[in-house]
Amino acid sequence: MNQLLNDYISNLLPHPELVKLFVRLSPKATHIMLFNPFEEQSLAHFTLNNESDVSGNSRQYLKTLEKSIYNHPGLIEKQWSSITLLVDYTRFALFPAELPNPYQLFQATYGEASPGTALLVNKFTSPEVSVVAEIDSALLNFLRRTFVNAEIMPAIMPMATYCVSKCNTAAPVITANFSLLGSIEIISAAGGRLLQATRFEAATPDDAAFYTLSASAVLPEAPGEIYITGTSPQRNELMSILRRFHGYVMPLVFPAEMHRAGAEVGTIEFDLLISPLISPQPSNPS
Repeated sequence: MNQLLNDYISNLLPHPELVKLFVRLSPKATHIMLFNPFEEQSLAHFTLNNESDVSGNSRQYLKTLEKSIYNHPGLIEKQWSSITLLVDYTRFALFPAELPNPYQLFQATYGEASPGTALLVNKFTSPEVSVVAEIDSALLNFLRRTFVNAEIMPAIMPMATYCVSKCNTAAPVITANFSLLGSIEIISAAGGRLLQATRFEAATPDDAAFYTLSASAVLPEAPGEIYITGTSPQRNELMSILRRFHGYVMPLVFPAEMHRAGAEVGTIEFDLLISPLISPQPSNPS
């Protein structure tokens, strides 16, 4: 239990109806972010650490998540301005939004959905893509009944949306988020178009560099710039490795829109931090 979170919700939020709730779900930890867009220095971040890493065990993960949420009743009792749930999916695919029946496209890519799972579709307007993701059915049911009217989306999409909005160059630009969670999210964009959005487990800078360079190799042309962000303490080491192979590797400039949000902004996972900057997107289970 994170008593600081319970105390904060109970005693320091006089108007929760103005506050946006963001929950980033991962088998390693659940991150909670509360943000009032009408008030400076209002961002608050809390981590609910799992007792153990339950990756690959959906039943144990659900039990752990239920315990974490129910130990903090204010999360589900308050009437928030909005609720966004960011989920790390094992299998997901992106398709141009104009293509019909994304469910069939997903099945053509991955085959039939795994037993006990559902397919969740998010349609984004910028970039114009449909994201189809496989989610454990029991987890989806828990999220739907616990967080009423919540937007459920892949954790990678706030970053994809943000990077596309900032990329106006003709040559591709790669942005990589090297996370303390032991993963790397890689976004490639050019001229306001999304070229690539992918995620890999990457425990070391060498692993992260391999995936970043592999993403670069499949682009239609070499990227002009590579930007690195993330909470991993080995982020600088990753940049040093990449500079052996690419002439322009730089840390990503912190989003100016969030400078006045609060003192914790530099310690929050990048995909979670920039979530308030993108518009909510509807999610539809199959």
